[in-house]
Amino acid sequence: PARVAGFRVWNAPAPVAAMAGQSVAVVLTPDVVVERGDMIYGPDAPPMRAARLRARLFWLHAEALRVGDAYTLRLGPAEYPVSVAAIDAVQAVEGDVRPGGAEEVPPDGFADVTLHAPQGVLFDPFEPGALGGRGVLVDAWQRVLGAAPLLGPAALGATPAVFPGTSAVLPRDRARANGHYGAVFWMTGLSGAGKSTIARQTEALLFARGMQVAVLDGDALRTRLTSDLGFSEADRTENIRRTAAVARLMADHGLVVITALISPTRAQRAMARTIVGEAYHEVYVRADLATCEARDPKGLYAAARAGRLPGFTGIGAPYEAPAEADIVLDAADQPAEASAAHLARVIEARVRLSRRTPT
Repeated sequence: PARVAGFRVWNAPAPVAAMAGQSVAVVLTPDVVVERGDMIYGPDAPPMRAARLRARLFWLHAEALRVGDAYTLRLGPAEYPVSVAAIDAVQAVEGDVRPGGAEEVPPDGFADVTLHAPQGVLFDPFEPGALGGRGVLVDAWQRVLGAAPLLGPAALGATPAVFPGTSAVLPRDRARANGHYGAVFWMTGLSGAGKSTIARQTEALLFARGMQVAVLDGDALRTRLTSDLGFSEADRTENIRRTAAVARLMADHGLVVITALISPTRAQRAMARTIVGEAYHEVYVRADLATCEARDPKGLYAAARAGRLPGFTGIGAPYEAPAEADIVLDAADQPAEASAAHLARVIEARVRLSRRTPT
């Protein structure tokens, strides 16, 4: 609380009053500290305050908006870290309304969304023709990705009580510290193609070059993160979903993540790409079935042929090779060391800070 002690204007006598739309300096008593984006208001007419906000979004980015995505809400000169707590209804440009919740907002889509702002937001609700509540969502590089006028507070009971937080360290600051961007390189291929071997050797090469890198190997994950899952199609899909979610979290925190999973179907890999987003790069470790079966380092093909592993990929279940992988490694024709060296060069070229400029 403070009182208005006076006004100041540039190169003119101090006025005794200020009107809406006028640019003035306000002298307060006591001399309180005013932060960028703070609002001044009469005690009888406070703005709204909420940590969960209803917004009517016009999404401009080429990538779809999804629940859990984190951005900055810019409201006038104020900026607040926010995350998407729920997508309550989607309306396409053509006018097709899909109420009752959705998983994503497509590019150029309109939607009612719930935003979570951990520190709370002071705002006037948006009204057509008025100035209040005119927010926009921006990314870590200050690109405006969507218009998000604020309609009012969101009731806690209207959406699940999930409050995804945002890191106090921005992605661009992590990139500057590491010298590279976070990314996910998703290796797919038949069992025995050499995915894990190439992934580990690539990890060592990149680490030796000063990069923050980690491998998510299918067998290692199944002993910890997904030890409760079997090998049915549904369980395999859930295994990939969890792996993609963890990979995205790691990439968001600046790591180069290399996954090594068979991920046999195009639909499963498309799901992983959707979860990871723009940081996803598909790596096809190409080796034909005969080559992989001849190697059979774990004896899995022999067990499958003997009927002890029903539904084994390549024998009892199909493998759908990528039609347009981002990177292809000819693992049947070159040794793992050569594939790893090639993959390390490609990864470094794609994520090194000095070689990529955000747009």
